[in-house]
Amino acid sequence: MRITKYWWVGLVVVIIGTSLTCDITRKISFNKIAGQLPQAEADAKRLGLPLSGAELVRNPPVKPENNAKPLLDEATAALKAARKLDDNWRTTVTNALIDQDAASLAKAEEWMRKLGPAIDLAAKAAAKPDADMGRNWATANPASMTTPELAYIKEFGSALGLRGALRAKQGDKEGAIWDFRACLRLARLASTEPMALDAMVRIAVESYAFRGMEAAATFAPKDAKFLAELDQLAAEHAAKPLDFDNMLRGEIWMGVFLAERSPKQISADLLAGLERAGQTNMFDAYLLEKTMEAQGVPDDLRKRAYRSYFLIAWVDFLDAKAENETRLQRYQRFEKWAKKYADNKASVADLNAMLIMPYSVMGRTLARSEAKPIVFRGLMAAMMYRAKKGAWPSTLEEAGFEEKDYFTGEPLRMVVDGDSVKVYSVDWDLKNDQGKEVIANSQNREETRDLACAFPRQIRSSRMEN
Repeated sequence: MRITKYWWVGLVVVIIGTSLTCDITRKISFNKIAGQLPQAEADAKRLGLPLSGAELVRNPPVKPENNAKPLLDEATAALKAARKLDDNWRTTVTNALIDQDAASLAKAEEWMRKLGPAIDLAAKAAAKPDADMGRNWATANPASMTTPELAYIKEFGSALGLRGALRAKQGDKEGAIWDFRACLRLARLASTEPMALDAMVRIAVESYAFRGMEAAATFAPKDAKFLAELDQLAAEHAAKPLDFDNMLRGEIWMGVFLAERSPKQISADLLAGLERAGQTNMFDAYLLEKTMEAQGVPDDLRKRAYRSYFLIAWVDFLDAKAENETRLQRYQRFEKWAKKYADNKASVADLNAMLIMPYSVMGRTLARSEAKPIVFRGLMAAMMYRAKKGAWPSTLEEAGFEEKDYFTGEPLRMVVDGDSVKVYSVDWDLKNDQGKEVIANSQNREETRDLACAFPRQIRSSRMEN
């Protein structure tokens, strides 16, 4: 075939025509969604969704005598001073609990004494009923808001969990209970602000507490009174679950705020958040900015469409709540909803996709945090039975444990192997993996697992091992 100048002209015309057609189609789509903004805003107001940062400001404000923040600041300053001596304290204490030789345990106790004033201040803060972390919701950019206190709350949670286990190992049961109670209180305190990041820190601190409590039970398997106290701590914590609706409020305001930003600002805000999370390689700044531009769409139209579609998405989720919906059912619906809006390929959905995508695996994390205390209490029931009767129960029902698997409503599973026992839930995927737990630091997201508590609980090493 001979390519003539007319062929080239035709090709250029086709390319330009296709581009113009795409721009026109895109603009029609944006106009349609933007036209639904008045109804979307009316629905948002009906449901109490925050359309301004001022709506997130605590009203009435936290009373000074109830606010944990000043004590947390004091604890943080004390921790920073102690860490200047050696920042490797977690490795030292964890390895001592694994090795359990006199020299290692003595070194761990020495470190806990050095950190003691900071840890005790954090525990004192955790005893406060509330916390205002000082975030300026009324005027601050929620996407670039810094939260340095969360990193320290996690570190204090780790310290309290490890110190509780160490105290149990050394026979100080009363001190261990004090530490675990403070750790769980600190976890609840972490989620007072209305953001998903705060909720994830709460879950991390909970995990430090339960990991330490399992270790403590392993160190004192025949002390029925101590096991009962650990069981009571788990029951108290389970009775005060995360305020999921409050968590969503800050997430909603962030999307409403970003919808009004320029593509360059949206890109910078999202990338700054990823940088703080150590995930800057996930996105290219230039491509992200170009995506948010919605080529061929006027800036004002783009903003109205982004705002409208973001609100439409949240109204869709919140309006669909059934009257008797369980927390698990809501978390399951949350993930399905997130996948629906994150997978939408239309240009008008680009902002939604970026903001809603992380929620597509968050429901299971929230559910597991609520299932964990139940599994732990099942283990305590089995261990208390053995401490009193000298043998494992044949079933958890025989041990007087009546709570059910969070995910199925059926009895928890129990596997006895000689002197060891494992109590487990089938977890989010509802598959019985015979109590198999996920490998630490596994990158395999498809790996199935169960949610288990075990005796004896092997503490995970902080050493690099082949």
